[in-house]
Amino acid sequence: MMKVFTKVALTLVIAANISLLGFIAQMGGLLQLPLMLMVIAYPIALVAALAWPIQYWKKNGWNSFAPLAILIVGGILLIPSYWTGHKLRDSIFWRHLPKYQAVVGRITDGTIPITNSFEVLQLSRSEAPRSYRVFVYRQTNDILAVVFLTGGAFPVKHSGYMYYSGDRVEKTSAARRAWPRGDMITNHWYEIGD
Repeated sequence: MMKVFTKVALTLVIAANISLLGFIAQMGGLLQLPLMLMVIAYPIALVAALAWPIQYWKKNGWNSFAPLAILIVGGILLIPSYWTGHKLRDSIFWRHLPKYQAVVGRITDGTIPITNSFEVLQLSRSEAPRSYRVFVYRQTNDILAVVFLTGGAFPVKHSGYMYYSGDRVEKTSAARRAWPRGDMITNHWYEIGD
């Protein structure tokens, strides 16, 4: 029984770290499901691992702490998994940035005409990689915001990247109201979320 619980704890640690890394790298509903299962299973396993030495101390001695130790170390390893997921997401952005810039260039030079203050663009996957929707805001002061939605999660959360032609996104701008969470990545480019 001891070996089985130790293997379960190890499997749970590996699954939790992989699901967190995958979800952070590319937010999406299918990637969120395993993470949600881990959020439920991990605390249950921790409680069981805390009770395990009490039950099996006489039989297994210090070995009865193995599942608890594995879960604690695995929990600590979630921190580098989180940051690795962010680094992976950043590298995906930088790899696709030239194609995103090409779309923005086509909008600003008029190749892709924008006639309204808000438009959803129909672009192919090759034109806007990893983007499931691209839309454009043109504000009254002629500032352009192009949003590339690349991820989403439950409940109704969206994430992606935004090109903003102004110097910086003002707190009162339509872009900031639509995307309250956002960090500048490089000049005119932001990672966004709602």
